[in-house]
Amino acid sequence: FFSAPNGMKRIEPVANISHKMFAEQLVELQQGAVLTAPDAYQGYFIFCRQNQAIPLRRTQFKQKFTDETLARWGIGMRNDLVVPRKNNEKPTICQGWQGLGLRALAGMN
Repeated sequence: FFSAPNGMKRIEPVANISHKMFAEQLVELQQGAVLTAPDAYQGYFIFCRQNQAIPLRRTQFKQKFTDETLARWGIGMRNDLVVPRKNNEKPTICQGWQGLGLRALAGMN
């Protein structure tokens, strides 16, 4: 922030904190839950759209959201989470956060 001699002010843009707001408002500890990286990003994207915010790119989101989950809950991203599939198909191994889940969000399947 600075003032120019002509009285005009320049304000630097605020850092994107949409990932923090998403974590605060829609993510919660849920015993036994698995929040996959794709589900987290889909929820984040919908959250941004509903709040007229510009979403981070997927890779930026994963990095910043992982930092946030570590700071907020002490939970880091894992690469070895087993996620059951529908119709008794073989489970999938994916990235995500064990012990975290999303609160209900309009627009999510």
